[in-house]
Amino acid sequence: MEIFRDFDTRPGARVLLLGMDVFSMSAERVVEVLRERFEIEEDGYSCTVPELSIGLGRPMVPDQDADEEERERYTCFDNVLVAGSGYYAPPSMPEAGQ
Repeated sequence: MEIFRDFDTRPGARVLLLGMDVFSMSAERVVEVLRERFEIEEDGYSCTVPELSIGLGRPMVPDQDADEEERERYTCFDNVLVAGSGYYAPPSMPEAGQ
């Protein structure tokens, strides 16, 4: 299941992960908290937690020169993917000789 933050809808959806509202807390802080508890993969735009089969994303990272609207829109993650167990697991390799 994938949930997107819709900026034009009020009230907006709340998506809680370990008590954090990932659509209102800064992406950097969410990553910091997740990293304390799990192995994660992160590139600034997105973050995956393979152990939980959860992915978080945003289309861009605002730079220091961004205006207030851009900072508000892109500081937080704007989509969450909740997948089945093993979704982010690497593909298994066939055993030698098979």
